[in-house]
Amino acid sequence: MDNDKTTYKLSPARLRQRLQGLPMLRVLLPFACGIVLAMHYTLPIGYLTALLLFCGVATLITRRAIYTFCLLVVAGVLNIALREEPAELPIGQRASFRIRVETPVALRKGFGDGEGTLTAWRDPQSGVWHTAQGCLLLRADSLTQLAPGEEICFEGRIYPLRGGSPSYRRLMHSRGFIGRCYLNERHILSRETTDHLSLHQRAAAALAQLPESHQAGLAVVRAMTVGDRSDLSRTLRDTYSRSGMSHLLAISGLHTGIVFLLLNLLLYWMPMLRYGLHLRNLLTIVALWLFVAGAGFPPSAVRAAVMCTLLQWSFNSISTHQTLNTWAAAAVGMLIWEPRWIADIGFQLSFLAVAAILAWGIPLGREIRLGNRFVNYLSQGYAIALTASIATAPLIAHTFGIISPVGILISPFVVLLGMGIVAIGLLLLLIPPLRGCLAPLGNTIGEWLNQIAAEATSLEGGHLEVSLSTTGMVIIYLLMGLLTLVGWAVVRKKGLSLSHD
Repeated sequence: MDNDKTTYKLSPARLRQRLQGLPMLRVLLPFACGIVLAMHYTLPIGYLTALLLFCGVATLITRRAIYTFCLLVVAGVLNIALREEPAELPIGQRASFRIRVETPVALRKGFGDGEGTLTAWRDPQSGVWHTAQGCLLLRADSLTQLAPGEEICFEGRIYPLRGGSPSYRRLMHSRGFIGRCYLNERHILSRETTDHLSLHQRAAAALAQLPESHQAGLAVVRAMTVGDRSDLSRTLRDTYSRSGMSHLLAISGLHTGIVFLLLNLLLYWMPMLRYGLHLRNLLTIVALWLFVAGAGFPPSAVRAAVMCTLLQWSFNSISTHQTLNTWAAAAVGMLIWEPRWIADIGFQLSFLAVAAILAWGIPLGREIRLGNRFVNYLSQGYAIALTASIATAPLIAHTFGIISPVGILISPFVVLLGMGIVAIGLLLLLIPPLRGCLAPLGNTIGEWLNQIAAEATSLEGGHLEVSLSTTGMVIIYLLMGLLTLVGWAVVRKKGLSLSHD
């Protein structure tokens, strides 16, 4: 009897062919190495320029890969060496600061808590104003009124983040928060109020005006939709942090990816129209950037939106390697724009997750065939989300000293609930007449998410304190990279085998 037989073998030629189809990945790796070297070692710019010219000429003459590799490494070093070091912010020292209030200030126990953006600070010695950027946690007494969009100049101190677990503070730093400041009327030197609120401030105010906005579930909806975390209690934040779900409570690449996926699902039918594919790409990109603007342009969401913009056009090709090449091109472009992003945990997590999804999650999802189309979609979504969670786990353990096995296993279901929350939040903003039915639904799903976080935290072994060294993390990712190369080199063949009864 003849039976189908599948055989597998490693083909170096297959691997070379795939790597040749990823030119931007071959650019990214040495360029990123150069940036990392520049952060640890300093060389005179004259020597670096001469070395760059030598490697460039040697590449043109010999066409050897080693000179191209060195050229890209030196280019990465120069990319950060030529940049002017920003003036160091006087954390803990008395100075004058300018801030912009971003979110409504919620009163708790006689104090108001909110968030703002630092725009400039004045050196108390020289009297020179320096531009600055970064997010601040604001605390004001009950007599100090702070309105979203208000520009405030005050004299005081910015204090380092305190309270909560060390992993929570590191997470806040990775999201752009540089400290906390306390305000009262005596500290404020001047204030400018404007009636022209940004899209982010209008969106946050619209959701804050819901009659049920004080409920814990809707507080999660506001945090995941417009980045307003003013009504999230410290206990709830710590619960999310211990459960491995804290990334849900701040607008990041995950939320941008959710909106990106929702838009593509909503407009999946457009390619059937004439020029529909290009129109779908255009509408998706415009809507995606409107979401980022509504969230206040957080750096992690902006980076993810840039990547999704490039990926949207690359989806014209069905080749996974084409999207991987686009991912690498996005990374190179962002590092050219701001090389210090390579040390940002948000940048690292976003690009690791997307790389894992493109290299492993999507190919594995295509292999899932369970018969029922709906079950297939759920299984494929689970495979994609699980792949991203596994790929980022070593970095999380190294940076935050904590890993949540339960969080990794339930992450696909959590992301599914997150998709529902973001969708409801956007509908609340876009279709106000539906608030009567959507607000209770959003609150219910938000409460489910809070309950999942609490249950994951209460489980024995639900979160583990694992401090992974830099060397250990690098070794793990090298092994993951080697496994990926082996997977790319595998050739699968189907044939017939003759068996005799």
